[in-house]
Amino acid sequence: MKQQILVACAVVWSGLTLAAAQENGHIPVSMVEDWSSRHVIFSEDVARENRGAVLADPRFWHQYLRRHATRPLPAFDEDREREHERDDDRDSDREHDRGDHHRRQKKALSHRDWTVSLGGGSGGRISGPAKFVFDVTAAPSCTTDFVVTGIAANGAANQANIIGLNRLYTNPGGSGFCAAATGPAVMFAYNVGGGQVPSLVALSLNGQKVAFSENNVAAGTSNFHVLKFATGAGNGTSATAPAVPGTGNTAVDTKIALAGGSTTGPFVDYAHDVAYVTTNGTSSVMHKFSGVFNGTLAEVTTGGWPATIPGNPGVSTPVYDNVSRHVFATDGQGHIDYVDDSVSPAVVHSGAFVFSGTGITAAPLVVDSSRQKVYAFAGNPNGTNAVAAQADTSLTAASKVVVNIGTGSNSAVLEGDFNNAYYSGAAFGTAFLYVVGNDSSGNQRAALYNVGFADATFKINAATANGPLLLSVGNTNGVLASPLTEFFNSRLAKDFMFVGISAACQAQGGSGCIRSVDITSGFPTAANVNNVILNASGGTGTITVDNNNVASEASSVYYTSQSGNDIVKATQAALQ
Repeated sequence: MKQQILVACAVVWSGLTLAAAQENGHIPVSMVEDWSSRHVIFSEDVARENRGAVLADPRFWHQYLRRHATRPLPAFDEDREREHERDDDRDSDREHDRGDHHRRQKKALSHRDWTVSLGGGSGGRISGPAKFVFDVTAAPSCTTDFVVTGIAANGAANQANIIGLNRLYTNPGGSGFCAAATGPAVMFAYNVGGGQVPSLVALSLNGQKVAFSENNVAAGTSNFHVLKFATGAGNGTSATAPAVPGTGNTAVDTKIALAGGSTTGPFVDYAHDVAYVTTNGTSSVMHKFSGVFNGTLAEVTTGGWPATIPGNPGVSTPVYDNVSRHVFATDGQGHIDYVDDSVSPAVVHSGAFVFSGTGITAAPLVVDSSRQKVYAFAGNPNGTNAVAAQADTSLTAASKVVVNIGTGSNSAVLEGDFNNAYYSGAAFGTAFLYVVGNDSSGNQRAALYNVGFADATFKINAATANGPLLLSVGNTNGVLASPLTEFFNSRLAKDFMFVGISAACQAQGGSGCIRSVDITSGFPTAANVNNVILNASGGTGTITVDNNNVASEASSVYYTSQSGNDIVKATQAALQ
């Protein structure tokens, strides 16, 4: 199957025309990475019966490119890279006599490239910035590669609630890939209404539109938006100097009011050009919209839509699986629910899997579309243990497994990620799910665990394999973690796990940080887990990793800090 995928990938690159431009016969191959990229995943050992639906999903190809493609180095940067390699060799020689510990510390250094204020709000803890890459077969672009984030602040004349940045590959000294620039450029900064915009935004495949939700808590209203943004003068200059779409610019913001209370972020099904959104208030409702990016936006009100989840349990952002055509959500009562959109009218399956106690923060689950597995996570504050759960996409009784992950937690985030062996289709005995939960001390201190798999069907084991391994230091309580983000550097053949920690990153305590942990050789040890530290006030939301590139500042991580109210790009030296 691996060879078939490699051949198929080469064939479909020309068909996966995610950007319409064509220059000198070259068709750009664009790539989207947003919150949904980590919630619908694919193992590369795709079962024969699922191949058609999996290979038709653009997210499969985006994941494949992220894991396997190395972006070319432009000709003008070759001399600089050769000098960079010579410097590394000299540094390695000099440090040979200092011992492995110092050499490991040197390789793990990180530095912050830029920070941009978001004004009075953060990007949120569950999601991270959405990234658009114009052409993964070409050098990074300073104009057409960009990031977008929603802002958890009420829109106003002096406060944007969504912002987009390009000219990403820069540093304060002006020596980055985007030569002479010392920071990013604001593509747009908009006030789209009086509400807050969650950072769970969805990008169109051509990078011209963004879909998102807006919640006005004071007014008790919410809206679903599809924004065709514009750039240049009149589109806002910062988070505190926004523009209004369509006023003094050519941006078009189409929005539809949602009944039923506050809304979650949208999940876009690219193949059918539809989006799913949930609302919670007087009832818990899943909505469906058609014509999202390529047609006329409208809510679907026939065929069982909108679909009400009985009992008003408070449902999460939805996640759609293109194979089963089930739309999944967790709820505040500790259930996994789904709406079957493969039939008409659509059928609601509520409370089909009780995986946690009540009172949890409903968070979007993870679907492995290739293996037809779902994974849900909960801090389970009213139970003894935090939990991770697995089932098949029909939630059959025999498929359900619940794994205890340390003690119960009131943390809103417990989302895990998998190692490269899981994604690449290696033998089940080498594959692991990594999760951050509490340690077992009865205090809330973020600790790393992993869980193995029982057999070739990838049914998860009922107990953790390793952990807890503390990610904070000292005895500080109440330490939270971001969702985990795995990144396999195909150029270095190294597997990294990124995580944000809210506090106690140094022995003296203090503010939060971002960590990078090398899991290439297996579960990390206490001796090396704390080697990579970059300050991040209050911790981070989900960390977005882009590019596998040696060009200066072009292999990066992006995140929003939780109490710093900013978006940050950092270069991770270990990725280079």
